[in-house]
Parts: sequence; structure tokens; C-alpha cells
Amino acid sequence: ANIDLRQLNGRLARANDQVTQANSDLSAAKAQVEDRFQLATDAIRTFHTGVSADVLLKQKEFDALRKKLLEGARGFYRKLEILLQAQADRDSRLSLSRAYSEVAELTENIESQEQGVAIRRRAVDLLEALDREYPGDAEIQHELGRSWRNLGQTGWVLDRGKNEALAALKHSRQILEALVAANPSDPQIRADLASTLSYLGSLMDGTSSADDKLDSFLRARDILEALVAAQPSEARIRQDLALLYDNLGIFWDDQGKPDEAKRATRRSIELLEALVRIDPTNADYGMELVRSYGNLATMLPGLAESLDAYRRAGDVNAAMARTY
Repeated sequence: ANIDLRQLNGRLARANDQVTQANSDLSAAKAQVEDRFQLATDAIRTFHTGVSADVLLKQKEFDALRKKLLEGARGFYRKLEILLQAQADRDSRLSLSRAYSEVAELTENIESQEQGVAIRRRAVDLLEALDREYPGDAEIQHELGRSWRNLGQTGWVLDRGKNEALAALKHSRQILEALVAANPSDPQIRADLASTLSYLGSLMDGTSSADDKLDSFLRARDILEALVAAQPSEARIRQDLALLYDNLGIFWDDQGKPDEAKRATRRSIELLEALVRIDPTNADYGMELVRSYGNLATMLPGLAESLDAYRRAGDVNAAMARTY
């Protein structure tokens, strides 16, 4: 009997080992599939981002080619959407929400912002449902905060009707503020909160007090300055900070505070000039620098100073023309 018991225990141990190995193999296979899936989505995202930003493809004679390339990228996301819609698990639905966001961006570039906004609402609805099912999930909440921000940003650009856009941005702010409080060392969440605050400040014309508008701008500035100090090589954060200072300069100018306006605009120029030196082929840096110089020219009291700022803007334009 003891021998039989030992044999049974041995068989049970071997069976457990086989189950453990099978589970391990399944986990490895699942991880491999997920890695391949992530590589594919990253590759297509890099492709369509490059097409969207390419200066040559933005020229009118390349409209048809640009649209064709972006349509190809959108086709990928639509196939991905069909594939993921049949999946009920958390990760698949989170990936579907991201696919909606990518399709929305491409739709705004190819067809219309109205259609893009409708797709962004689907991403928000899906993420809201996920948030209810998985309360406290930081990854879902982060994606939800970003999706509300994107919806507000696009809605604002679309019709300047502001009410829906302002409500969306306030939802984003509430979610991201709670996430920053829970994850104060996460730079991406802080950067996303700064982006929401910056958009809120820009949107508050006529809808809120000047103090509320300034508070949003200054909170965004403080977050971005801290991030730039901690991550000086992160070009995207420095670009966001430059845009924030440009908007802050316009705000101070409208408030009749020329010294503050010039100081903020010069900080924008300082940041953008550094970015242009690092990457002179980046058209966005050049165009934003031209705009900041133009804004500064309108703020300067002396004719000679204004003309010098306009001349510098012209020099940047000429350099861009030679580059592109």
C-alpha cells in the first residue's frame, strides 16, 4: 500500500510539473503574441505620425499621396478594431480604446474633425466602462484622462463652442490630478496634466475669470519647468513649455502687462532656438519660433526693436525654405 501511495504521489507530482510547464508555455506564447502585437502597433503609429508631420507631404501637390498613405494606416487600425471588438478582457479593450484614438487622429487628418470627434467619444465611452469595472486601475485612468483631453482639444478646434470642450478638459484635469497625487514621480502623467492645464488656460477666454486662466497657465508652467529640469533631453516637454510661454505672453499682453508678456515670450524663443539648433529639420520648431518672434515684435515699444524681431522671424523662415 505504501508503495502504491508513493507511486501515486510520484504520478501526481509529475502531472503537476506537466501542468506547471504547460501554463508556463502558454504564458510565454501569450507574451510573445502580445510583444508582436505591440511591435506592429508601434510600427504603424510611427509610420502615420511621420506621414502626418512630413513637411513635403503637407504641400498641396502631395495631398493625394499623403491621404493615400494615411488611409493605409487607418485601414490597419480598422482591422485591429474588428479583431479586438470580439475580445472581452481588460487588455484587449484597453488596446481597442487606443486604436479608436489612432483612428480618430487619422480621420481628422483625412476627412473631417467632426467624424474624428465621434470616434474619440467611442474611446471615452469604452474607457469609462473599463474604469467602472476596474476601479483604481492607474493605466486605465491615465488613458481615460488623456482621452478626455484629446476630445476637448479637438472639440475646441472644431467649433470653438467651448462648452463641451471645456467640460471634457475639466474631466481630464480631475482624473489626472488624482493620478499625479497617487503617482507624483511619474513624469508622463505630470506632462499630460500640464497639457490639459495649458489647453484649459487657452480655452477659458470669455468663459472664466482672468485669475482662473492664469492659474491654469502657471500650474502648467511649474510642472513643465520641473520636468525640463529633471529631463533636459526630452524635446517634446521643452516644446510644450515653449508653447505654454508663448500663450502666457499673449495673456499678459492682453492684460496690459508688457514686461511680463515680453519676458514670457522671450523664454519661449529661448527654448525654441535651442530646439532648432538641435534639430534644424523639424518644421514645427521653426514655425513656432517664427510665431513667437512675431508675437514679440507686436509687444516691443520701439520701431527698431520690432523690426529686429520681424527680421529674425524672416531669417528663420528663410532657413526653413533652404532646409525643406
